[in-house]
Amino acid sequence: MKHNLRNCTAVLFVCALLSIPLSLTKSQAESRAHQHGVGLLNVAVESDHMEVELVVPGADVVGFEHAPSTDADRRAVREAAHKLEDGRKIIAFPLAARCEFEKAEVQSTLLDGHDKHEHHPRDEKRHHKEKQRATEVHGEFRVHYHVQCARMANLTHLDVIFFKSFPTAEKLMTRWIFSGAQGGATLTASNTRLKF
Repeated sequence: MKHNLRNCTAVLFVCALLSIPLSLTKSQAESRAHQHGVGLLNVAVESDHMEVELVVPGADVVGFEHAPSTDADRRAVREAAHKLEDGRKIIAFPLAARCEFEKAEVQSTLLDGHDKHEHHPRDEKRHHKEKQRATEVHGEFRVHYHVQCARMANLTHLDVIFFKSFPTAEKLMTRWIFSGAQGGATLTASNTRLKF
């Protein structure tokens, strides 16, 4: 039952964020998603659950966006993924809301084993094209946090600690939906509070 609620909440999260009117065209949004220093933060609240999605360029997290080629690169990617997985190092909630991170999912084109392309031995040509396309894409980290709050009425804002953990990041473009309202804001290291 709890697993079904999470799946339902994840679907609502995606649907809710897709319904938020955006002033950017698709090409502008894609361009911005790959801009160094600029990440995306999406927040959707439903009942006592919150879904948070963070998408940031690899350059802001590990200092590069190419596939890791050295042991030091691979170690930096693993350490960054571990840090991102701990939501308490990324976001803080008002204590009165009694929010707890239930789960975090970290994906990156830079992480081993996270390449979503399937390899079929009989289709080497297609695999080669997919691999080539993957190397042309700028590496990024995508994190999805599942959060439960015991007193959602006390959730008036959240504070983004992300900039302390990753000081080369410059901005987070945010979108949120909560209690029938929706909005967005641009957060920076000197403006870290997202108000609902």
